Amino acid sequence: MSVDPNVAGPVVITEVGPRDGLQSLATPIATEEKVAMIETLIAAGLRSIEVTGFARPDVVPALADAEAVLAAILPRPGLDRRVLVPNVRGAQRAVSAGPDTLVALLTASESYSRRNQNRGVIQLVEDACRIVAIGSDAGLPVDAVIGIAFFCPYEGPIPGERIESIAERLVSCGVRSICLGASVGMADPAHTYRLCRRIGERWPDLPLALHLHDTNGMALANAVRGLDAGVRRFESAICGIGGGVAMPPGMAVGNVPTEDLVHMLSAMGVPTGLDLDAVLEAGRQVGQLLAVDPVSHALRGGTPAAVRERGGGDGSREGAGHRAVSAADSGGPVDFGRARDGAL
Repeated sequence: MSVDPNVAGPVVITEVGPRDGLQSLATPIATEEKVAMIETLIAAGLRSIEVTGFARPDVVPALADAEAVLAAILPRPGLDRRVLVPNVRGAQRAVSAGPDTLVALLTASESYSRRNQNRGVIQLVEDACRIVAIGSDAGLPVDAVIGIAFFCPYEGPIPGERIESIAERLVSCGVRSICLGASVGMADPAHTYRLCRRIGERWPDLPLALHLHDTNGMALANAVRGLDAGVRRFESAICGIGGGVAMPPGMAVGNVPTEDLVHMLSAMGVPTGLDLDAVLEAGRQVGQLLAVDPVSHALRGGTPAAVRERGGGDGSREGAGHRAVSAADSGGPVDFGRARDGAL
């Protein structure tokens, strides 16, 4: 099955680099640099941005300045300043800081949940419901992310019925949307489609999102199958920065790069409201700001424009054994009659 852009409709890209990306970097990033990064993303047209997370500062020191970062990103029309809240205390801090959306995080693996948040899955789900209540009292929507929704490094594949049972409880307590997290980057296109269809068919009016990591190189293929299954929001990180925590030693789990996701969707004709050139320029600027090398194909010359530029821009560069190609030669169908007459 393939995506028909006329059926797919607009897609929202949620940028998670300022939170999921920065919390995983080895080098601390100053508050003013975080703010500059976010403003660069906004200038590029991104309007759904996870600007920070309200985790315990002693556990995630990279996010200790959450209040300061959020305060510096002023509200503006059409901008969704999202903040991750992994627990009730984080939600209480976040509400006081004034975001636009709370993002409740839980994970579907008991082993991973214990390592990452020192709580079991059932406790995390009930915490998420308490976060919904806190958000409701403050007039804020709450989206939920079910991390480790496909595969756990300690338990293996996650059963679909487990994800459905977690989603059922989250829906009952009033989350606005659910995002399925391929946190380990080991999801495959078939699994992605099955799980997204399962949740989408059970709750057809529930907005469904995918949070993609690219450990196995299948993230973009998973995005396509997510589209096939009805997903209309995707979470990614500029330059592919960041990745999961509480992973086995030496395991690198990068986010799918925002610029690759936008490049692919643009090539497919799926509207995102984003200009590819603007997103690519934001990636260059963020890479320089953070002193990181982007891992995206799009920023490493993998776009048609970049390849054409290397080839001479207009296809007219001559090399050994090749003659100049005219516009008449390269445009439209091949004239095989001319080929028989030796004109080609």
